Amino acid sequence: MKTDAICIAFFVACFLGGGFSAGWAVEKSTSETGQPQKQKTVQTKEQVEKYKQWAEEKLNQVNQQIEELKKKSGEMKQEAKAKFNQQMDQLEKKQKAAQRRLDQLKKATRQNWRNLKAETNKALKDLEDHYKQLKSRFQHD
Repeated sequence: MKTDAICIAFFVACFLGGGFSAGWAVEKSTSETGQPQKQKTVQTKEQVEKYKQWAEEKLNQVNQQIEELKKKSGEMKQEAKAKFNQQMDQLEKKQKAAQRRLDQLKKATRQNWRNLKAETNKALKDLEDHYKQLKSRFQHD
């Protein structure tokens, strides 16, 4: 439980707070006229690898939680299980989308890192949010 809270806090910090830089290179600073200047802040390879590792661990964690939820669905009544299976199909689509984004992120170049990182964050957040909604509904049925 404590590990889940730490992972979620780390995810929120990275996703909402910017945690890791948006990419290998980010525009920063302003000129005397107040216009943005192109000053590149280089993200180290170690930081990039840490983010990739974190994203993979996060996906694995949610995948494990989904599998546990599937196991518990065997106890459901037929009508509730039919609804659950429909929602699980949607969740599995989000799982596949998150995995695709992670696979793309692992192959990222300097040019597409920023976009792929943002897309991966969004896919992981969507997956986790949908899982939490499904789990909440399941616990009430």
